[in-house]
Amino acid sequence: MPINTNYRVYDSFSQGDRRLFSMILRFCLEIQNNLIEKSKSGKEIPSWECHTMARLVHLAYPSTIVTDGRMVGFKRIEMFSKPGEPEGELVPSMSAEFSVPRTTLRMFTCAHSWLKTPDGNIIDVYPCGIYAIGPIMVTADDTYGHFGANQYQELAEAKGQFDEEGSLSTAKKLLEIAGITYPVV
Repeated sequence: MPINTNYRVYDSFSQGDRRLFSMILRFCLEIQNNLIEKSKSGKEIPSWECHTMARLVHLAYPSTIVTDGRMVGFKRIEMFSKPGEPEGELVPSMSAEFSVPRTTLRMFTCAHSWLKTPDGNIIDVYPCGIYAIGPIMVTADDTYGHFGANQYQELAEAKGQFDEEGSLSTAKKLLEIAGITYPVV
């Protein structure tokens, strides 16, 4: 009988991490709704990004750890070599003379901030390249890490790539505008 891998991923999170994620998910939706309502009534809302949101949620849930680093992503690129020639240099080309395709992946990274849970999993409150109505939880489990947590690279030098003080200040201002006191728990 095949085993649904979603259960394995679910089971890779501790009950405490699942509970924390549920609270953070509700909190992020509440913040979003409060800020939308304030905006509709004419209140100016500062813009934010992942660095701000990670710090905002950490203020409310101090058991999390703000982590700065790089998010790893890949782009599939079709490379071509001349037919009949030994595998040598592959070139990205759509020319007819280069007709033997080889697929390769090119790695890209971007500065990113996320939260670590008490059990070492990741809660990404502002995921890159994903449309989500709230945060996502990413397993650090070795079985699925290459699809999840290994895409998050913690780097101390990443802090210098954005305005950390400005992000924290904006996070506090957003909580104030939304009328939410912290820490929540």
